[in-house]
Amino acid sequence: MLSKYQPVAPKHKFKNPLYGINATLIKVCLSLFNWAKFRTTKGAVKLHVKLNHSGYLPLEPEDVAVFDHGFVNFAWFATLCERNIPG
Repeated sequence: MLSKYQPVAPKHKFKNPLYGINATLIKVCLSLFNWAKFRTTKGAVKLHVKLNHSGYLPLEPEDVAVFDHGFVNFAWFATLCERNIPG
């Protein structure tokens, strides 16, 4: 899919690569997946997705990452800052 749409994707005008990061919950049956305990009676798997706006995959120093308000992990933010990746 990436190779099909990358040539027609709009190009951003930032100096560094631009990424969007999203997290979502996928509900699962807790009786079948007891390792996926989300709440007392609910099961879920949290999926993190990094959307690359220019086709690159890894976060490199000087890359720009954009987060929505629902993605809060201060320990991971600190790791990005230590790697010189602004958020």
